[in-house]
Amino acid sequence: MYRNILNRQSIKNVYKKIEKYIVNTPLEYNKRLSDKYKANVYLKREDLQETRSFKIRGSLNKIINLNDTRDIICASAGNHAQGVSYSCNLLNLYGKIYVPNTTPLQKINRIKSLGGNNIDLQIRGDTLKESMDFALDYSEKNNCIFVHPYNDLDVIKGQATIGLEILDKIKPDIVITCVGGGGLTAGLGGFIKNYVPKCKIIGVEPRGAPSMYKALEAGFPYELTNLDTFVDGASVSKIGDIPYSILKDFMDIKDIQLVSNGHLCNNILELYENEGIIVEPAGCLSVTGLDKLEREEIEGKTIVCIVSGMPV
Repeated sequence: MYRNILNRQSIKNVYKKIEKYIVNTPLEYNKRLSDKYKANVYLKREDLQETRSFKIRGSLNKIINLNDTRDIICASAGNHAQGVSYSCNLLNLYGKIYVPNTTPLQKINRIKSLGGNNIDLQIRGDTLKESMDFALDYSEKNNCIFVHPYNDLDVIKGQATIGLEILDKIKPDIVITCVGGGGLTAGLGGFIKNYVPKCKIIGVEPRGAPSMYKALEAGFPYELTNLDTFVDGASVSKIGDIPYSILKDFMDIKDIQLVSNGHLCNNILELYENEGIIVEPAGCLSVTGLDKLEREEIEGKTIVCIVSGMPV
């Protein structure tokens, strides 16, 4: 049902609204990775957004469509919060932002810098779920507008604009994304599958936070009870209902790769040492996922890895 909304005209309309505020990020051919995997590997450089992450696309699309001056409320592990902060400052709206106490200091400082006097940052809860509960409770009691980080169709459509930019340049055989709450993979994947049906969408999750893997295994959005928050940007205990309803149409459990923290750290260092790209753990999940794929499956293929960065 939802995937039908991710059509070219719909996403072009979204793009027209947000394009002057975002970066049409480079799609860079990476020779090192291409030689290593005997494929044509491209990095979609979402680390070059003003907020260092693709999250700006979804949060801005949601907020720019609001015909409402009520306060904005969100909960985030950090990247969505930066997008909401940027959007509130841009549109002169007031936002109250909740993040868990595991949020890195760099992200906290960046949220404050992007939002200026337009945001109030609240550090509440040990996990994203706990921060979300605080935010939802405040939003309901004070009649505010809650901007969900991934379980919202406007947010998902904003992330789908990455697919529009990719298909304007190449026709990929495989697209690899990080998976947290599922908004990026649903938007980007749903859009691309509509126009390149044979393109394989691969989602990569931390081994300690496999929310999509468990949902596909169970057949419904499954809530994790033990969550490793090392990969803070992808440590989500339960995949969103809306992303799941889109993803289950074109992904199954074999399309989800789980990676260890150590494996992830090695790839973060390799990206920095070889390409000078600074990424956070969640932003390197896609590149790390390349190692998990069968070589005969990717040899000679055109592959796009979505890369996000680290706040500076």
